[in-house]
Amino acid sequence: MTGPGHQSKTVIVGASLAGLRCAASLRREGYEGEIVLLGNERHSPYQRPPLSKAVLTGRAPIERATLRSQVAPPFELRLGVEATALAAEDQVLTLDDRSSISYDHLVLTCGARPRHLAALPPSETVLYFRTLDDAVRLRTRVQESIGRLLVVGAGFIGSEVASSAREQNWQVTLVDLDARIMSRVLGEGASSIVEQRHRENGVDLRLSCSISEAEIDRDGENSRVSLSDGSTLDVDMIVVGIGVEANTEWLANSSLTLDNGVIVDANGRAEGVNNIYAAGDVASWFHPAYGRHLRFEHFESATNQAQKVAATIAGTDLSPLDELPFAWSDQHGSVIQFLGLSDPSYLERSLEFSDESPHGQSFGYYDDHGRCRAAVLIDQSAHLGEVKTTITQSLRSL
Repeated sequence: MTGPGHQSKTVIVGASLAGLRCAASLRREGYEGEIVLLGNERHSPYQRPPLSKAVLTGRAPIERATLRSQVAPPFELRLGVEATALAAEDQVLTLDDRSSISYDHLVLTCGARPRHLAALPPSETVLYFRTLDDAVRLRTRVQESIGRLLVVGAGFIGSEVASSAREQNWQVTLVDLDARIMSRVLGEGASSIVEQRHRENGVDLRLSCSISEAEIDRDGENSRVSLSDGSTLDVDMIVVGIGVEANTEWLANSSLTLDNGVIVDANGRAEGVNNIYAAGDVASWFHPAYGRHLRFEHFESATNQAQKVAATIAGTDLSPLDELPFAWSDQHGSVIQFLGLSDPSYLERSLEFSDESPHGQSFGYYDDHGRCRAAVLIDQSAHLGEVKTTITQSLRSL
């Protein structure tokens, strides 16, 4: 698809944070070709972190989530259109309006979708929290009335929604199958602190618990849920946050390697294909320091991966991305920051600093050789740089 006078064309599937960051970064890296950004939502690209926090509580307007990056022409943003098939050998995408679009470079930033619970039938009462529309719907509900909210899943989304709903004076029950809150990233010490914050702020926390039966009114009233601990709850709204799955079904018949996302190398290039890339929630990215593919679902990774893909396409930086995983959460007025990758085999130790905060606490997670591989900081942001350096150095020593 190249020849004399041919202008390179990059198509980005997914008008997400990663998608828009990639488009803007291509221009910053000197890429002069055509850029087409496709989005299946009708909203302008937006970021997700504020949705379950400031936007949901009303502390920030909905517009706060909108991304402001400008992309110089030739650039086309096409909203309300979805890619349905990929013919990589022909470098052509098929779209849901039966049209097609060709490309020289293809970047997949099509994200992920929430996992659903079979026990909960579709209803106005049940919300799988993911999009801007979800945030607007829940924000309208919690601000117009005071009710009873059941949150299923005590991970990032569930814990933040529970916190935000309590701020609006809703009764909140937070349910999770695990015995500890946010158990994927927190050890027992850190988890107990976060659990205490929820209980102190009025959240009815039910751990090692699940929905056993649900009578859901389709119109959103008089719903009742039975839990595995033998209790029954009358609820006005149910929010489910039990994780996400990468949006790769439409790529099943393509030549791409799929395994919990699109398999890409440390530059975001799809395995076995030179001109297809992936970034953000849909990408299973090879991390040199960990020696394996990892799929990160957080703001920092989406941004860093998108910028790396842009630099790779432009040929300005071909070094591998070896970022230290980072994420944060706001819950009940506390800022919780995560660094590195934790593992159940790691030993959790309290981190001591010279200027210890009377309110915050931090924990490091150490491997069998005494190396700090991950950490969580609770209301101790001032020490973020120090801890990041410690973990980065330990990874380089592997």
